[in-house]
Amino acid sequence: MYGYFIRKQMKLRFWIPLIFVFLALTNLSAGTNDSIDIYSRPFSLSKLKSGGVPFFTKELCSPDGSVILTINISLGSVSYSVVKNGVDVLLDSPLDIQLSSGSLVSGLICESTSETEINEELVLPYGENAVVSNNCRQILLNLKNSAGFKFALIFRVYNEGVGFRYYFPDKNAVSSIRISNELNQFILARSGVAYQESYNELGFTTANTSSSNIQTLIPLTVVSEPYTICINEAGNDSFARIALRGTANVLQTYILGSSYSVNLPYKMPWRYLLIGDSAEDLYSKKDIIYAFDDENYESSSWNWIKPGTVFRCLNLSTTGAKEAIDFCVDMNISYMMFDAGWYGLGYGQSNEHNSASNPLECILNIDMKAVADYANRRGVGMVLYVNKAAWDNYDNSAMFDLYQSWGIKGLKLGFMDGYSMYGNRKVYEIIKMAAERKMVVNVHDNFRPTGMIFKYPNLLTAEGVRGNEYPATHSGEHTTLIPFTRMFTGATDYTICYLGNDPEYKKPASLLTTRAHQLSMSIILYSPLQHILWYAKPGIYYYPDEVELFSYIPVVWDESKVVCNVTGDYVSMARRSGEDWFLASLSDNSRRTYDVSLDFLDPDADYHVIIYKDKEPSTIEKIVTSLSQMKKNSEVVNNKVQVSLKANGGEVLYFKKADSTSIDFTEGEKLSQLIFSPNPAFDYLYISSPDFTGYSGTVRIWNLSGAKIMEKNFPSIKEMEPINVSNLQRGNYILVVEVNGKKLREIITIK
Repeated sequence: MYGYFIRKQMKLRFWIPLIFVFLALTNLSAGTNDSIDIYSRPFSLSKLKSGGVPFFTKELCSPDGSVILTINISLGSVSYSVVKNGVDVLLDSPLDIQLSSGSLVSGLICESTSETEINEELVLPYGENAVVSNNCRQILLNLKNSAGFKFALIFRVYNEGVGFRYYFPDKNAVSSIRISNELNQFILARSGVAYQESYNELGFTTANTSSSNIQTLIPLTVVSEPYTICINEAGNDSFARIALRGTANVLQTYILGSSYSVNLPYKMPWRYLLIGDSAEDLYSKKDIIYAFDDENYESSSWNWIKPGTVFRCLNLSTTGAKEAIDFCVDMNISYMMFDAGWYGLGYGQSNEHNSASNPLECILNIDMKAVADYANRRGVGMVLYVNKAAWDNYDNSAMFDLYQSWGIKGLKLGFMDGYSMYGNRKVYEIIKMAAERKMVVNVHDNFRPTGMIFKYPNLLTAEGVRGNEYPATHSGEHTTLIPFTRMFTGATDYTICYLGNDPEYKKPASLLTTRAHQLSMSIILYSPLQHILWYAKPGIYYYPDEVELFSYIPVVWDESKVVCNVTGDYVSMARRSGEDWFLASLSDNSRRTYDVSLDFLDPDADYHVIIYKDKEPSTIEKIVTSLSQMKKNSEVVNNKVQVSLKANGGEVLYFKKADSTSIDFTEGEKLSQLIFSPNPAFDYLYISSPDFTGYSGTVRIWNLSGAKIMEKNFPSIKEMEPINVSNLQRGNYILVVEVNGKKLREIITIK
């Protein structure tokens, strides 16, 4: 069927220009100097005679001339094709929308057109890069079908690819419409390997577009020669989510969930095609999703937004929450979150749909106002989980009024519907209400962002991915694909964790990936609200090297680039914050050793370097060195460093410019002159520091179950400060000392 359709399209492409020339000569030339050149570029059709033309062909080039879009319109169809550098990317692909009254494109007439060129640099509020270039040529086609219904098709051609959207004006044959389905096609010029995803949390499988039946969510990445492409949507806050299906290289959109009637005017989301030389080149172009957000952005209105790390409190009590907040302070974690259970019957759809689960009533063990006040005093934001059942069944305004009175800074929305038109609109309604209360938002389950960073900057992250909650199938085979699939549509909350970690290392790890793999994911899997240590208690990590990176890791970046990649096998990504760079690597189920170029570093500078890598048994090895020393030791040769990864392993290299002041280099260097003795300790532990004598300070001691055992404040540290530990049971403890705004964590042993 698809082959027959393509042959029919090719025949139309032959006849349309001849028919159009005939009509142009008979209808448009008599008694006028108006003319239409159907092949010249750029051009405008603003001089079309009233009544329009039924046949029409137009080419539009990208600013650099590498991408050419061809648009064909006839009485019964509108289609487009895409060529890059003389190579077909998409063959003539029909566009249509199914209305309740029938096909949108029957009996088409083009009434007028207009062209514009956009060339601007957009400064992002936050992101993987500081700016994105919005440089394209745009054409708007004003069309009318046989029923007299008017609509516009808007195309944009970027150096990076092509996008289109439908617009329905209010001055029309009807005042409302119902879009029952989309029938937009992407006919691939050549076959490739598609990374398809049949459902939101099932992970990715590969299929050949020429021989397999494709049915997949978007974004869809297709690896081919000479170009790799991604099909995606942008700007969807009011319509159902779309998916793709087809075979024989013909992919067609269809809507997920349900839709309903909308009043005019109404504009649909953008559908767009990214074109790259490779998967890593495609990644470098993915920020184009933000260029489709036409919202005027005033940064002063949103300066309250604070990206950061998040720690989940598993102890649902006031005491447990305060201990978790103290842990966040010690670890420089920005937010503490109460997950399911702070109201009602707790996690699980049956519990959350139970009438006893009232989001306006906190459980008795938690004094939420006291907890939030304590968090705010300590500079930690409070985040609350609220389930879809609560948003659907309770007064949302009353909920927000209550949470605002408590001093809540953020919300995690659970089990949200990001498929249907109603569900998607509901999510954005909540996001808008949260913005009015200056709350950030994380949306979980099948919802995914679509690039509206200027319109909804308080939507910091979303799940929409098979994450760490699936330990049996979570592996490097999966995580190495995420940057080139799910991440093309924005921030990804993967809930970074060390699930199964045990202080004595007697239990097997539940995750298939290593601890260094998890550290690397916190850099590679971008999320401005980065949940870390997801299944942990505050004191469970008693090897400081395992969690030190989390205490200073950035969550937003000034520059990002994939520096080495074989899709699905391994990936290395470099991200810059200020003058400092983080190089993170992930491997699949195989051991990997390969060289990574350090060309991203300043060639005239030396760098301090910290390396975090896997170490047996199941922990982290930390190496402190410098770039010059690595070159001297032949660890960097020809400006390349060798990355050696375990199966499902990872590695992080932190390059801090030798004269940089952006991030303190190591926790150990902050208070390097601080001395603890004796260790092991008996009745007293003595702390001394010639450099900090006379400063105020605080000492906190945690046990390995996550409970704070002791806290002592020193108005003025003496040359030798004693701490009475005689009442502590024998064993290991975490000692945190804070002096003059700087912290040091050490393991102490009590005998």
